[in-house]
Amino acid sequence: MALALCFAVAFNKGAKHLNSFFRALYYALVASSVVAVSVVWRYILQRSGLLNDALALVGIQGPDCLHDIRFSLPALIVMTT
Repeated sequence: MALALCFAVAFNKGAKHLNSFFRALYYALVASSVVAVSVVWRYILQRSGLLNDALALVGIQGPDCLHDIRFSLPALIVMTT
């Protein structure tokens, strides 16, 4: 944390031309992590995903959480929390 604070102060005071680059880099990292998390949740909740495979082990036919209107809103709520 201390190292990150030192870098933040250094980039804020000097190297003004690099500020936009580092802001864009930070935003790209944030956006890519959101994409990665959504790909994982899609893998879990799709028709042949992990959730339905786990339910099939106990003999339950799982829903298509991402395409069934009854389950899409609860699935989105779980994903965002």
